[in-house]
Amino acid sequence: MPGNGYLFVYETLLAKIKRRELTPGMQLDSEVELARQLSVSRMTVRKALVRLEEEGHIFRRSGIGTFVKAPTPLEAAGRRLEIGIEASLEGNPRPFSLKILAEAQQACARCNCNLRLLSLEELLAGERIDAAFFASLEPEYFPQAVQLARRIPTLLLNRITDLPELSYVAVDYAEATRRIVRRMLGDGDRTVLFVGSAAANFGYAPRMRELGYRQAHDELGVRINEELILPGDVDLCRQLAERMIRLRPDFLFVCYEYLVTYVYAAVESALPRLEKPVYLFCFDDIVDSFSLSRGAVSCGRMPFNDMCGRAIRYLSGRVRKEVPEETIHEIFPMSYVITECPFLI
Repeated sequence: MPGNGYLFVYETLLAKIKRRELTPGMQLDSEVELARQLSVSRMTVRKALVRLEEEGHIFRRSGIGTFVKAPTPLEAAGRRLEIGIEASLEGNPRPFSLKILAEAQQACARCNCNLRLLSLEELLAGERIDAAFFASLEPEYFPQAVQLARRIPTLLLNRITDLPELSYVAVDYAEATRRIVRRMLGDGDRTVLFVGSAAANFGYAPRMRELGYRQAHDELGVRINEELILPGDVDLCRQLAERMIRLRPDFLFVCYEYLVTYVYAAVESALPRLEKPVYLFCFDDIVDSFSLSRGAVSCGRMPFNDMCGRAIRYLSGRVRKEVPEETIHEIFPMSYVITECPFLI
């Protein structure tokens, strides 16, 4: 038998709780399984569990099992919390990802928290963290996020869902797109070419933005020419230049900032054959990044500072029992940066 029997079991389990290998709400293995893993008797395991329960580290549910207990508000307030966020810094991270990380880090500093950068798989596992912050979770992973939310406070950024277990702070992509496209369409006498449709990327963001584009047309009773919806695929430059020359749209609506480089090249190649300026709107913030030789570039601006601040305050407040144990569903307004476009000013 290792060490002093029950003290060995007690110290082993307590160390795992303190290292966050066993997090609040997580169920411990059965007494029989723990005895097998630690090469001790079941009676020795039971004695260790009794002490852990007396000290407030675990609690038992008759007929169900033994679980790790959440720290008291006083205990949680006295240490820096670990907030996990999914992040990949390999290659060239997109600007909005870096902006989210910067804002979340500043919010964590204000709330006495550490921001831990994890892979998606690590964050969904929820080990060694007090709360989880998903910056761009796709709907296919929502069921796993629901399971995690039953163990630790969990929040989604810019993802709206009807699942009652999941909290979110978000810009309504569909509504934000509908509003700006509706302005572009005027009374229905202008055309908008949509670049970056869900056909090329079945993710949440392009689907919601394309939905908003279609809703703006439906609101005016304008039938959509499907050739005005272009996926952001590898042949984007050629296809966009060809459709601009043939369809002569009044506006270009671009879903993502990473597509703007290709769009810019296509626009400049098409301009000599166009009889009017080109007005481009990008959903992402690209102020001071691009300009057109004839026309203007406008963009959207996400309130990342406000959203990340609210997210971290909520998550840390939940862990420290400073806010009610209930989900939040909050929509934030998106602002628009309009430059020299007579139809939008």
